[in-house]
Amino acid sequence: MTVFLCRSHNIQRESLTAVGYGISFVLAALYLVWNEGSYVVPFMTVVLAEGLNQYFYYEEKRQRDRGLREIDVREESYLENGRRELPR
Repeated sequence: MTVFLCRSHNIQRESLTAVGYGISFVLAALYLVWNEGSYVVPFMTVVLAEGLNQYFYYEEKRQRDRGLREIDVREESYLENGRRELPR
């Protein structure tokens, strides 16, 4: 849990999404009160915030998987050389 919350960019991603929802709320309130702006903009803001959140999550996951693949390749080559235990 510590890795997920502190060592990843989870808090920044979710904060970005929360800001997007806040902006969307303010824009929707402005539209309802003063009938200013477009009715679609708040919905587009939410979609954009969620899309960015998912994109950043995908990039972070891709980097993590790339690192794990490198570790897997090193372990396989080590085991193929006749050694049965990994060094500590």
